[in-house]
Amino acid sequence: MIWKFNLRNVVIIFCLISILSTSQFTVYSSFLAKTPVIIDSDGAPDDVYAILYLLNHPQFEVIGLTLSCGVGYVQESAANFVKMLDYLGYKDIPVAAGKETPMYVDFAFPTAWREGSKNFYGFDLPTTDLLVSDLN
Repeated sequence: MIWKFNLRNVVIIFCLISILSTSQFTVYSSFLAKTPVIIDSDGAPDDVYAILYLLNHPQFEVIGLTLSCGVGYVQESAANFVKMLDYLGYKDIPVAAGKETPMYVDFAFPTAWREGSKNFYGFDLPTTDLLVSDLN
């Protein structure tokens, strides 16, 4: 059976990451100040897991998320990450979108790879009133 990337499975992974990260660092986190981080993503599915991990890690505070050209289409990925953050209750983390094209070379990932970002790789996200930041 192929594992399906859907809301239920991501929420389960989110919960597991929360349990594992907090139990391992509970003793140490009371002595350490949170490190603020800005995550730069190319909208790929593996970035979702990294973002979920950092959101729940007691040692880090995610203060922003940026999207750059890569696996996912920048605008679609940014809108989807805003929806994901809103759904998870992180309404105060700004999401900014960069250029849709690479900076220095004329190379992009294959279209078939990038198309999955339009529907967030099959992950059903609820609508949101939050918007992608005007900053870029």
